[in-house]
Parts: sequence; C-alpha cells; structure tokens
Amino acid sequence: MTLKADVYSFGILMLETISGRSSSLSTWGITRKVLLEWAWELYEEGRLL
Repeated sequence: MTLKADVYSFGILMLETISGRSSSLSTWGITRKVLLEWAWELYEEGRLL
C-alpha cells in the first residue's frame, strides 16, 4: 500500500464512523450513491459539519 491509499482508507473509515453508515452502495435520500459521493455533495452545499 501507499501513503495515499492509507490516507484515503482512513478518511473513509472516519466518514463511516461519523455518519454511522457503510461506505458501500446504499440509498442516500432519493438517489443511490456511495458514502464519499454523499459527503462531497453535503460539502458542496455547505451542509457538512
């Protein structure tokens, strides 16, 4: 593994821990997307705490 892969994996782990949701494909509101896509949309909307 590389440092970039480790940092990415740690970030996904943190998103899962904070949100209480899995990073696998799931229903997030109306659309189906992965946790990272959902978090990015919240960030772009200014709703990510």
